[in-house]
Amino acid sequence: MRVAVSILAVCLALPAWAASWKIQYFYDRDDSKFIINDLQFVTEKRGFAAGFRELKARPGPKPMMIMTDDGGKTWVETFPPSVAESIFFVDETSGWMAAASGIWHTPDAGKSWRCQAAVQGVTRISFLDPKHGFAIGYPKLMKETKDGGETWKDVKAAQDITGKPQNTRYTAIAFEGRIGVVAGVSEPVRKAPEQPAWVDPSEAASRRLWPTLSIGVRTTDGGENWIGQTAPVFGTTLRMRLNGRVGMSVVRYGESFDVPSELYAINMGGKVISAYKQKNRIVTDAGWLGADAVLIAVEAPGKLNQLPFPGKVHVLKSLDMQNWTEMDVSYKAFAGNAVFAIVNQDNAWIATDTGMILRYAP
Repeated sequence: MRVAVSILAVCLALPAWAASWKIQYFYDRDDSKFIINDLQFVTEKRGFAAGFRELKARPGPKPMMIMTDDGGKTWVETFPPSVAESIFFVDETSGWMAAASGIWHTPDAGKSWRCQAAVQGVTRISFLDPKHGFAIGYPKLMKETKDGGETWKDVKAAQDITGKPQNTRYTAIAFEGRIGVVAGVSEPVRKAPEQPAWVDPSEAASRRLWPTLSIGVRTTDGGENWIGQTAPVFGTTLRMRLNGRVGMSVVRYGESFDVPSELYAINMGGKVISAYKQKNRIVTDAGWLGADAVLIAVEAPGKLNQLPFPGKVHVLKSLDMQNWTEMDVSYKAFAGNAVFAIVNQDNAWIATDTGMILRYAP
């Protein structure tokens, strides 16, 4: 009886759920490494991860994409003609990638690609439907297509906003229904440091903070009309996510800032509040798992938060975007950058620039 009571007590002490993030794929090869730039799942089964390989024998990035049809259990490698900075699929077969060489389209899930626009500087793409989409990047680049990418035109509101083109870039885009937001930054030209930050971290950390101009354009009618705005800030918005009437944005700061990054919560009325920041954590992405807001953060490599070294991956969740609790993440998960791909509250993945894909286990 005492043994039975003790076992019952232990069971009652355990959490009702043991949700975790487990490594499902790892590119572990001696002759090369796989840097994943972007990840998207269009269904619970079909997903794509894109980036590039670095081969020890041949320097330089080699384009690579992997695809799964079984929820990430197995992955098939393909080799597109250019390195994808980001990808966007509207269904299981039709998708686009933003690359240094331009905007590319695939009609057959990455088996073949065609360059639709040789536009330099495109970094992100978003489509509302198979015909209507937007591309952003630099210098001061925001373009729209209404024919599936065959032709692209400049978005006038994005061009008219304050900031010299050569100093201005659009860095994040998100849509929720017909509501869309695009964020960017205009940075003043300044003299480059005489040496890389890693040579003397103390000197780099003491460099003067230079304010930048945060820029953004917003639409409530699916991109028919855009309203622009600007504000002086010290960081750059790298990710934006929308969910109904609320949103989150990930802002990255420079070496000498008190924290390396910050997550902001936004409502459609324009109110913005700080949701998460830590001195030793770099937030790289955010999203929602059901009612919970979730974020990815990697441990900063020492006092200088811009050093290009991977750190431990952390995932945190919150119901109010103020009080955050750690989720269980594989102890082997390390990264410099990591992104979410969330289909629903039971099907979500994380991809890292160290060649890992983790799956959420509810």
